[in-house]
Amino acid sequence: MIEKQIRNLREQQHMTQQDLADKLRLSRQSISKWEQGVTYPDIDNIIQLSQLFNVSTDELLTGYKFIERPFVIGIKPDRSLLIRKIMGNIYAVLSFLVTFFLIPGLWFETNLPGLGYVIAVSLALAITLATMVFAQYSDKTLPYWVIEDDAIQYIETYTFKEKIQRIRYILVHGQDNALLKSVAYADIASAEVTYIQKPVRDEDIIPGPLHYYYPTVLSYYILLSDMFIAITTKNGEKIRLDLSIEYYKNYGEAFAYFVEITKYFRQNNVVLTDSDNVIKRALSNENMT
Repeated sequence: MIEKQIRNLREQQHMTQQDLADKLRLSRQSISKWEQGVTYPDIDNIIQLSQLFNVSTDELLTGYKFIERPFVIGIKPDRSLLIRKIMGNIYAVLSFLVTFFLIPGLWFETNLPGLGYVIAVSLALAITLATMVFAQYSDKTLPYWVIEDDAIQYIETYTFKEKIQRIRYILVHGQDNALLKSVAYADIASAEVTYIQKPVRDEDIIPGPLHYYYPTVLSYYILLSDMFIAITTKNGEKIRLDLSIEYYKNYGEAFAYFVEITKYFRQNNVVLTDSDNVIKRALSNENMT
């Protein structure tokens, strides 16, 4: 395996055997023997090769990317990211209110105390609406799950109250680690990649660019099709591990490492099935919105 990896990685870097030999201060014949499987690099050479090709030693030796755990899928929020998101939504709502209420108010209102009241009410309404809308759809804009050594950790917020509590917790503590739930691999009965297409395409209804890190009210993607791993535990509990955000933010870690994730699940006796070829379709640039 390593002989093929060395050759593939060398060619990806557009290097000749002599180029690689020069960088490692070896002869071209040494590189040639490695790639033919006649001899193999020693541990020092393996470390040099991994650094030169910018891959882990695991990937160099096995051909598989190494999943460093904990491995986060999705967007793990912190206080700074949450504040930026909420402020973006306040700006969007406030812009709407200014356009449809404040500007007409300026046209007809000449009483300055009355104008101040309109501005104060608009600002308060913008903050309230933006925070409530953001909280309601936070499970779509801030979903993530974590691959650990012996379990999967995930966020589960079903009710509006739970979503508000999550936002408050992040603002106070800077993260939401304490709210994570956990399911051990040994407790998983089945895992299926699932895709549920919405009947109406989001681009026909919701304007604005796809932008998950600084979303506004226009880009919550409420109508985006659902893409997730459906987990069923041995006691019948249903768990959804979101993949949508990975797909819509240009094929994130879940897709780049999907072969490795599948392999790691299998090592832990969890068979991850994809009967509808969701991942293959996503990586082939099929429009799955």
